[in-house]
Amino acid sequence: MARSDTPIPTADAGASDVQALVAAGRHAEAAALIGALAAGRPLPAALALLWVRLLVLAGDAVAAAAAAAGMTHLHDDPAAVELLEILCEHHASRGDLEIAARYFDHAARQIRMALAQDRVDVALGLESRFYGRYVRQRETEAHYHAAFARIVEPMARAGRKLGARLPALPPSRRDGPVRLGFVLHTGHPLGHTDLLMSVLEGWNRSGQDVVAPHVFVLGDTSPSFVERCRAAGVPLVRLRDEIIGRGLEGSVSGQLVLLRARLAAAGVDTMIWVSLPVWSAFAFALRLAPVQIFWAMKFHPVDVPEMDGRVTLGNGLFDRERTIHGRTWRCGPLIVGGLDAPADPSAVAAARAALDLPPDALLLGTVARPEKLLDPRFQDALAALMKARPATRYVWTGRTPTPAVEEAFARHGIADRCRFVGWVDPRVYATALDLFVEPFPFGCGVTGLHAIAAGTPILAMDIPDSAYGLTVGTGLSPDPRGVDPATVEALSAVYAPYLESGLPLAAPDAEAYVAAGLRLLDDADLRRRLGAANAHLATRWLHDTGPAARTFLDHFLAVRRAAVASADP
Repeated sequence: MARSDTPIPTADAGASDVQALVAAGRHAEAAALIGALAAGRPLPAALALLWVRLLVLAGDAVAAAAAAAGMTHLHDDPAAVELLEILCEHHASRGDLEIAARYFDHAARQIRMALAQDRVDVALGLESRFYGRYVRQRETEAHYHAAFARIVEPMARAGRKLGARLPALPPSRRDGPVRLGFVLHTGHPLGHTDLLMSVLEGWNRSGQDVVAPHVFVLGDTSPSFVERCRAAGVPLVRLRDEIIGRGLEGSVSGQLVLLRARLAAAGVDTMIWVSLPVWSAFAFALRLAPVQIFWAMKFHPVDVPEMDGRVTLGNGLFDRERTIHGRTWRCGPLIVGGLDAPADPSAVAAARAALDLPPDALLLGTVARPEKLLDPRFQDALAALMKARPATRYVWTGRTPTPAVEEAFARHGIADRCRFVGWVDPRVYATALDLFVEPFPFGCGVTGLHAIAAGTPILAMDIPDSAYGLTVGTGLSPDPRGVDPATVEALSAVYAPYLESGLPLAAPDAEAYVAAGLRLLDDADLRRRLGAANAHLATRWLHDTGPAARTFLDHFLAVRRAAVASADP
């Protein structure tokens, strides 16, 4: 290790020594040497990035962020954009949103600068990288909207500029089934793809032929997704091999131009961009099809004139229209296939057995992406529950554990009772839990539905994008606007056995959330009543995907009719 009294070498010699240490696998010594160099002068971008990477490799996220923050001379250097990524993710994932937003401002300037210089693919690449490192770290409508507001307009201008150079699109078809093209970034079993396929499967079972849906995927596809498309009779166009064959992996604009051509070749005149906002402003402005619809299943941060229609999820199963950021969005219900198929009891038993629970333990859990656990208010509430009831255990899920979540559990003193279980079957774990703990400020959609269908009690916050917000919605609120009286009466009857306890179905604030959680943990019969009400809701309203399929497809067709009519001379 480099000692504090080691002379600081010259720039060239220092860099050379660092590289030698890295080549020898002596990463800690290399990091210490760069740290000594940084104490004497500003580091060049390459050496600064190497230092931060070595600190990340060593698992010292705090030191890496501190080092990156100190390199202010590089925060607007395009060659050192990785420093901004680290800083954005570090602070956003720990709840330091004001600090993270300041670093994102630098990144947004780099995106706008790249667009001004016609380096479109650089800008689109940065948009994708900062979506993962910054935007997705805080799951709220306001955060998403504020982040994209910095880049939507220049992205749209760049899309229009490229679109003006492309061949004209063929006009909309006037005969035969309407060809709808659903566009996905990837084809994996996620919430938005589950709803998409549930709608297409529901429509396929109806036997009607007024539409001919196709699915187009830019990136990877899982075997299960491919099989669902095949079983539903939906043509699947996987563009990844052609993208690689044409050398377009590093050119998002080239991929979107290719997508445009494949949509036209398939006779698709109505393109439906499914959920993910990344690249959407550029893609819509480019004009991928004569009619374009944004189907947003979570947030609504992108709005450009080239969107002919906007479709989203309702505030409950019965909502058909919402106003978001001053725009009217058509709405449909979140109902996915398979909710009537119970989890294998042996798999549920095996999941609990693998946790080696004490005999008196109550198992809490959140089946969701780790980013949903990042809000400090939720972490405080969960910690309050677990500290007050030491017999509780908690499981959380995801592709990989998130360090900021692990740090929070350790800071609260509950880490030894929390277990990360990886990417799991949501039906199995929703059934295995004694209490499904829904996070806030953004709750669980599809996984929450699985908990409802499994008859598992849910501890919930009163927020729109949650298991209850997306099902019961306004139906049990003091002002059930848009829900017919008979439905309100039926919903009230379903949840009356639980509501008689005096607890709300969804807590109005964090204090009430903790209080409700403690009552549920202490009262097994109350948990049973809430679970039974959930199962009743699922049986009555969530097991048939046909009505949801008709609702969404009716929206798509209505948008198309209006767009075609407005285009007629």
